[in-house]
Amino acid sequence: MAKVGRKTKAKKITKEQLLAEFMKPDEVAKMVGLTIGTLRNMRCRGAGPPYHKFSARSVRYNVGDIKLWMDNRRIVPRYPHRA
Repeated sequence: MAKVGRKTKAKKITKEQLLAEFMKPDEVAKMVGLTIGTLRNMRCRGAGPPYHKFSARSVRYNVGDIKLWMDNRRIVPRYPHRA
């Protein structure tokens, strides 16, 4: 039987832990092989990986979103390449 009325404490997340989940545009550009300008253009066109805009100049990318975006662009060749 479950206990009723018992509250659980929420885990306290430090600033460092929170920021570890996000990457700056220059880090993402290097990781995916694009230039910072290309990443910026993709944001302006509504393309590219999802991002967070915390202020007028602060753009960050969630690490999980980047991995998912990269996985969605995976191409599996139909026929194996013969050497």
